[in-house]
Amino acid sequence: MMDKYYSTYYYRRKSKKNKAYLSVILAVVFILSIFTGIIVIASNSKSNGNYSTSFNLTCYFLSTGNFDDLTSATVFADSSKIKGGAGYIYRKNKYNVLLSVYFEDKKAKLVQSTLQSKNDNAVIIALDFPAILHYRLESLAKERLLATIKAVENAIIGVYDISNGYDTEALTQRAVKEKLKELNTSLINEFEKNAAIDEFKKNKLLDFNNAVYKIALSLNEAMLAGDFEAKDLRFLNIDMCFMLMSI
Repeated sequence: MMDKYYSTYYYRRKSKKNKAYLSVILAVVFILSIFTGIIVIASNSKSNGNYSTSFNLTCYFLSTGNFDDLTSATVFADSSKIKGGAGYIYRKNKYNVLLSVYFEDKKAKLVQSTLQSKNDNAVIIALDFPAILHYRLESLAKERLLATIKAVENAIIGVYDISNGYDTEALTQRAVKEKLKELNTSLINEFEKNAAIDEFKKNKLLDFNNAVYKIALSLNEAMLAGDFEAKDLRFLNIDMCFMLMSI
């Protein structure tokens, strides 16, 4: 009986130990499973999550006035246009009147220094284009995105160069219109190619493609306009930048 009792007790004690060990093992396995699951989920999230593609341009806007109300800013903008500035009103906390845009810090600072020597309170507002968020793209969609970004950058820099050439009379108005037409055609071609790709029919890629189309339309309007001045091209150049920044 004692042996039997002992054997029974031993068995029960051993079973409890086995259950305890098993519980520990199961707990460890459960924790590892959760941890592994988290890793897998994180990995999947990374592979299926958002990616972004950035522009290679930074805009340096030159401003000579900021106001609390739109009326005052408009009056100042009109006076800026008389002097040859773009007179573009940009609002962030206050209404800032922008004269021009540059794509190199040193050029913006050079003009700023010149204006400050004439007692103009010129400041530089540096803004980057937003990165374009997207999901991992197929090769064709990725190629399209990179090609379109390049075309947009060329258009923005192109209008900047055109406005400078027209301002110094190195370009005639006819030559300006021809160059604007070339830039317009390039962007329309990019828009149409993108519109046929599924990835460009949703989310940020759709917003980006629509912005490309709006920029193309603005170039077309400038091209079809009658007489215009260099300040109008500077205004157009600034407007192109903000069209992209709105995506």
